[in-house]
Amino acid sequence: KKPSQPLLSQSINISEIFPDKKIFLGFSGATGTLTSYQYILGWSFSRSKVSLQSLDVTKLPKAPSHRAKKKRPPTLLFVLLILLAIIVFLALGGAYVYRRRKYAEVREEWEKEYGPQRFSY
Repeated sequence: KKPSQPLLSQSINISEIFPDKKIFLGFSGATGTLTSYQYILGWSFSRSKVSLQSLDVTKLPKAPSHRAKKKRPPTLLFVLLILLAIIVFLALGGAYVYRRRKYAEVREEWEKEYGPQRFSY
C-alpha cells in the first residue's frame, strides 16, 4: 500500500551549485545481493522555485505488485532427461537381446525330428 506521505522527499536548489550549466539527473538503488524493485512514482523538477509545481501524492499511480514467480525447471531439461532415459532403455534392451541370441541353445536337426533328448539334472 502506498503511504499517504512520501517516504523520501527532499528539496534542493541546485541552481546555486551549477549556475547556467547543463545538468543530468539520475537515480540509483541497490540492495546488495538481494533482488528488489525501486519505483519513482512522482518527480517534480524546475530550475527556479517560482515555476515548481507541488506534487500531489494522492494522484500518483500505485506501485506495481510483483508476485514471487514459481521457479520451474526448463522444459528443455525434461526433454533431455526423457531422451536420455529412452536411449538407456534401448541400449539395455539391445544388449539383452544380443546376449540372449548369442548364448541361445543350438538345436540340432535330429533333436527337431525326434524330440529333445536332453535331461536337466
